[in-house]
Amino acid sequence: MKVQMALAASGSSLYIAISTKVYKVVGNTAQELFDVTSFPEVESKEKPEDEQKKQKPEIVEILCCCVSKCGSLLAVGTNEKKFHVWDVVSSSLKTSFLVIKAPQSACFDATSDSIVVGDRAGDVYRYRLDFAKLEEISGSVSMALDVLISTDGRWLITADRDEKVRISRYPQSFVIQWFCLGHTEYVRSLAQLDDSVWSAGGDGVIREWSLTTGASVSSSQRLSPDKSLRKIAALKSENGVLVGAAVEEDSSFYISHEGLERVEHVQLDENILDIAVLGSRFVVLTRGGLYLIDEGKTVESVELDGELKKKLSESKDAVANLFKNVTFNNKAAYEMRKSEKFEKINAKKAQKRKLEVAR
Repeated sequence: MKVQMALAASGSSLYIAISTKVYKVVGNTAQELFDVTSFPEVESKEKPEDEQKKQKPEIVEILCCCVSKCGSLLAVGTNEKKFHVWDVVSSSLKTSFLVIKAPQSACFDATSDSIVVGDRAGDVYRYRLDFAKLEEISGSVSMALDVLISTDGRWLITADRDEKVRISRYPQSFVIQWFCLGHTEYVRSLAQLDDSVWSAGGDGVIREWSLTTGASVSSSQRLSPDKSLRKIAALKSENGVLVGAAVEEDSSFYISHEGLERVEHVQLDENILDIAVLGSRFVVLTRGGLYLIDEGKTVESVELDGELKKKLSESKDAVANLFKNVTFNNKAAYEMRKSEKFEKINAKKAQKRKLEVAR
């Protein structure tokens, strides 16, 4: 059995979500925080109980997680279409709520009062914790692979499967400010600092955009000749902004310096699953462990227990392949179905005429 995983960091807090459990990294060790299967059931006000049971997956898995800017709240979304919000200060469940579709990505807004959720149908929702209300704020026909709220709280940034980065006003997200176009494949991951947004995905290139004009600022070389980029994260250092990048199904970690022209490489032992930023260091989660990497490429290992390591080695993505199947000729398939349909109609008409003649 393979399991899902996710990594979230804010301030000095770091969390690993895998399968049904969430771990908090304390010092150089990871301690289990909670198991989502221990939480009370979330009842839907719109669907009968038997319909909920019918749609419930056999195996519960966490698909995404995020931490509030203040660090006091942690939210995890599951394949049951549920979100659980954990109060870090009191170590207790604050609330749980249902979403329309299985979540793909999530983040808190700048005030920590709302959770923004992107799903596989391309819709983006906002759940307001103070009003316990879920509302759709953006829609698209393309899968929403990543969502971000800018650090100043003014912009919703979304990345989708159709090569687009979209910058909209928040929370009036029906007003699209900019489309950032330039990627040639799906955009899987976003990062933002000050006036800059970085994006990466299937074409293996990191691109930098201006948050205020939507213009392209810079782009990196292709980091891998034949692999896509899995995740990026940005941090401020004494020498400028650094953008860390993980390659799909690869153990190489890349650090791009300001302007994306100079790229350094750190080789790890296992394939990288996720990355985040903790203070002045990158956090890199692999199939075999957790590492902290600084600007000087110094690598520090975090001790993980045997059960967690085993789950990491078995982890997989909720959507295995994000590339579009452009070789499938749906017109030919349509013409074939159309021809078969008319053959059946003509056969029925011929049979009907025979019966009429026989009478």
